[in-house]
Amino acid sequence: MDFFRAQEQAQRKTRWLLFWYVLILFSVSFIASLVLMLLMPIFSHGYLVLNSELLFTQLYTWQNWPIFAGVSAFVFAGAALNSWFKARELATGGVAIAEQLGAQRIPLNTRNPLQKRALNLVQEMAIAANMPVPQLYLLTQETAINAFAAGLYPSDAVITLTRGALERLDRNQLQGVIAHEFSHILNGDMRLNFRLIVLLHGIGFIRSIGRFMSPSRRQQARHSRAKKGQGIAAIVGLLLRLVGWLGELFSRMLQAKISREREYLADASAVQFTRNPQSIGGALKVLAHAQGRSYLTQDNLHEIAHLFFAPALSRMFSWYATHPPLDARIRRIEPNWDGVGLEGLPLEKVNTHLQQDELQSNSQLAGIQMERLQNLALLLPLLQHGLAPLSANQETQAQALLDSLQSPLDAMAMVLAVLLNKQIAPEDAAQNGSVLLKRLLVAFSASEKQLFDQTQGLAAALTQQLDCLQNFPQLNRLLLVELAMPSLKQLSAKQYQNLQTFLNAVAQFDGRSSLFESALIGLLKLYLRTDPASRREGRVQRFSAFKPEIQLLFSYLSQKIAQSALPERDYQQALASLQLHDLPLIPSVQLSEREVELSLSKLKKLAWQRKGELLQAMVELIERDGNLAATEEELILVMALTLEAPLPRFTLNAQHA
Repeated sequence: MDFFRAQEQAQRKTRWLLFWYVLILFSVSFIASLVLMLLMPIFSHGYLVLNSELLFTQLYTWQNWPIFAGVSAFVFAGAALNSWFKARELATGGVAIAEQLGAQRIPLNTRNPLQKRALNLVQEMAIAANMPVPQLYLLTQETAINAFAAGLYPSDAVITLTRGALERLDRNQLQGVIAHEFSHILNGDMRLNFRLIVLLHGIGFIRSIGRFMSPSRRQQARHSRAKKGQGIAAIVGLLLRLVGWLGELFSRMLQAKISREREYLADASAVQFTRNPQSIGGALKVLAHAQGRSYLTQDNLHEIAHLFFAPALSRMFSWYATHPPLDARIRRIEPNWDGVGLEGLPLEKVNTHLQQDELQSNSQLAGIQMERLQNLALLLPLLQHGLAPLSANQETQAQALLDSLQSPLDAMAMVLAVLLNKQIAPEDAAQNGSVLLKRLLVAFSASEKQLFDQTQGLAAALTQQLDCLQNFPQLNRLLLVELAMPSLKQLSAKQYQNLQTFLNAVAQFDGRSSLFESALIGLLKLYLRTDPASRREGRVQRFSAFKPEIQLLFSYLSQKIAQSALPERDYQQALASLQLHDLPLIPSVQLSEREVELSLSKLKKLAWQRKGELLQAMVELIERDGNLAATEEELILVMALTLEAPLPRFTLNAQHA
């Protein structure tokens, strides 16, 4: 599946729905303004006569348009402010939503085998999706089978499972559920859900006005009016509550319709991730075993019910449902399904042979070719993605290395080791970690060395990680950084500041700048920054707005990255795929990695779908020579991460040279 194309097709279907959604907001606000105009007699001081037959003709005249404009401005401003506060709340990241529901983060070093299995599956899917591993949360009190992904960006995304999903699904079924949630992240559904929640919250402002004007509140007001005025205020309050309720009703109907469209897309994407229709299909059949098995016990789910894998709340009417019927979802995945098994799978058979499931090699997982899975049967499934064959000794060291990433200190050391290892000359590759560390400390400034020495245990951890990396293929470096991300997110503000200092110092170790080094450092800043609300989503739809940046980037890829310099014809064809023409190839001597880095930074302003088209054109350009080398793939993947447009690894036509 072409994820970015699928996103655009789904966006086309939802664009009109979003149009109607916004139209409802404006219509409700307009009607609310008309209702609020009924309060004018209270403040008119005799200008308008109460109970007069001419009241409505007196109210709604052109002479009163300034008053109507003021009332409308008040309503729109209130709705916008209500939406803004909700946007600020949600922009704190997916962690806030998970913790708001009472979810607890699953520790990386958990000894619970079921939780460990879930962590392994999240790591597998993250590697297949080419994105840092999101944090995993658990709703410990919910025995229903459900899950959701939350967050505004891939960098602040979290995945939350219910206890029921953890305990009642076998490995394949849980894998399908987690793949479904990753699909929501890759398909841009989190941002769409964010917009829907914010708009719906704005409509809620109108009902709030109505509640404020209800009799119980009005009686508590210090300044009361005449009895007739009180009656009008009460009627206006009730009308506003009715208008707000109708607006929310129709908005939730549209929200549910949009959600149902996205659920079908996420199911199809999950099949693409796992290459196993029985995975997501099996989970849906377990849900179908008993009606309502996915319903949660919490009451504060109305705004976020559409985030879940399956219906979290009972709905009386189908047009109000946030998810398609289970049998319809199953038939989309298995068209020839005859309905047998809709009663559900026997729960007593679920979770049996857990240890065997954990050690079993799944050759179809995430579409990775069989030849790239050799000699990995004894490793955890997370090592099945993108790694070249390992020897038995390397497998042992790899397992120890992966276990060490559960510690924030070791994760910090791993990132530094990856960056330093990229700078080691081939003739120095045999040197052990202690020798490389001494060379690094010599290159440090006095303040940097002092700070390094003050970070207790870092020297020993860095030495150990450097020794381990000597035994790994070059392709594995980026994967290790992605796997280290959950631990790095646990760093304190001071530790993160120290990490940035060390990263900049290591990047200057060999005296040369590297695009991979710069992109990796930028990637860590992006995914570890603590204020997701400070970022702005790219919205630019036209590639022509970034002609100089794309010209520079494609010139660099065709001459500096490709194994052999590509002819200008290939360069022009790649640009033409983006509807760009008459941009001459920049000579190699005029290209610098610093300028490429700046160009990538500016290209973050592109809209989500345009980023996908840009990445696809980049891949096609460097594949013009017939293959995609490991270094080329690595750079494309880190660029995709930098743009916050993760490019699933299995979408690359990788033929490693």
